[in-house]
Amino acid sequence: MKRRVITKSFLKAKMYEWFCVLRGSGGSIIVTDFGKPVLEIVPYSEKITIDKAFTDLRGRCRLPCQVVLHNTEAEWKRKL
Repeated sequence: MKRRVITKSFLKAKMYEWFCVLRGSGGSIIVTDFGKPVLEIVPYSEKITIDKAFTDLRGRCRLPCQVVLHNTEAEWKRKL
């Protein structure tokens, strides 16, 4: 993601074009006023819950406990 810095007057003149750039490539725009940053514009993204993110995997993936315990024992060099 790229962060671009532009002046307030430049944003005012070309706002639609900058919004199209953000929509297409992501990143953010820092808007300055007299050389100082005053505003950051980022594309809106809807946050999804963990349940929604892993809905298609629910019930299809399994991880045996022995695998988790075996890796832990080997990593820490002690028995649980």
